[in-house]
Amino acid sequence: MEQISKIANSALDEITQGKFLQFPKLAITGLLNDFQYAWLKRLQIPYKFEMLDFARRLCNGHNKEVFKVTQCKSTKDIRHKFSKYINKWHKDDDRVILSLRYNRKKINAEWLELKEYLESNN
Repeated sequence: MEQISKIANSALDEITQGKFLQFPKLAITGLLNDFQYAWLKRLQIPYKFEMLDFARRLCNGHNKEVFKVTQCKSTKDIRHKFSKYINKWHKDDDRVILSLRYNRKKINAEWLELKEYLESNN
């Protein structure tokens, strides 16, 4: 199975037309948050999405630039684009993304298999 970090990198690359590495780190963090949100929503699992929403608001200072490049008008639109990408290329991947981080060199991902995640949350 493809690495989650590689999947996230490809998704960001696609929706930003290859320009996401030109963004400030906080803007990339916001996009990673949106990707994680879209990935997890489709799994229909118990998850504290409010925390992702809160974390995303901390990155809003770069929305104008991100919206321009992604040709989106809102965070909701960006998440929808990610959902379409995920459903097209990774709909059968049911790993649960716990975190995505960018360290100026690469994207790092922390995840669990769905079964393991569900067992740990019971």
